[in-house]
Amino acid sequence: MSKATNFYLFVLLGVFVALVRTEDEKPPNLTRVPSGLSFSCDGKKPGYYADQQMECQVYHVCTPDNEHAVLLCGPGTIFNQKHLVCDFPSNYACADAAKDADDANAHAFEVKVSPTPVP
Repeated sequence: MSKATNFYLFVLLGVFVALVRTEDEKPPNLTRVPSGLSFSCDGKKPGYYADQQMECQVYHVCTPDNEHAVLLCGPGTIFNQKHLVCDFPSNYACADAAKDADDANAHAFEVKVSPTPVP
């Protein structure tokens, strides 16, 4: 093969790899919370929970009063269950959300009271 042919093959391979990698890293780009979600707070401790069925772009808040709120991360982000924030998909694997939930929510809604200093 000539140097020109090798060069063009190398460029085409680079473009292909870049396109495949970009596709794999794109989260869904929801603009509103979808209806018909199956998540329930029943049996869950109060805390924040990524919705893995929605590829972690949706997350749920289960309160101590058994209230349930559904929230949406902004376009291009997913819920990072470990840090309880919306984050870039390259910083968190949605597949880890279920195993990270207990540790991340261990102190959710916990109120810390500082003792009153004695003069």
